[in-house]
Amino acid sequence: MKTIATLLTLFTISTAQAHIEPGTWMGKTNQGADCGFLAGAAYFEPNVAHPLNERIKVQIGNDTFTVQHPPVVDPTHSIAHFNHDQFQGVLATKEGARALIINMVHSATDEGPTAFQLIDHAWKNNIKVSVICRDLKFTGKKR
Repeated sequence: MKTIATLLTLFTISTAQAHIEPGTWMGKTNQGADCGFLAGAAYFEPNVAHPLNERIKVQIGNDTFTVQHPPVVDPTHSIAHFNHDQFQGVLATKEGARALIINMVHSATDEGPTAFQLIDHAWKNNIKVSVICRDLKFTGKKR
């Protein structure tokens, strides 16, 4: 019984830690250019509060991604869980796909996104473009 209570406590703690404050997040590319995204409020599919069901609408330029914690499934070890340190979303494009990966930090002093990577992969022509935005800071509430 103690094991179940401990597991439930750990699950509750990890669920509560998944957090991207709704609003504008800004950082810098490796070349020093401004970069950022606008995050909407988190919600859960289908109204079931679990990290695998967590979704956030994120806008970068004209693109709106629905990001989620990527599932991690390992049939060799009978494991099914999630990567709590990232949110990911993918959009189809005419030439391939565009992906957004948001890296998260979970510590006693800091909680939230630290960086993101935007990948444009035109696989029909084998063209790959990647932009990394680092040192993300929350700059304001959603308007």
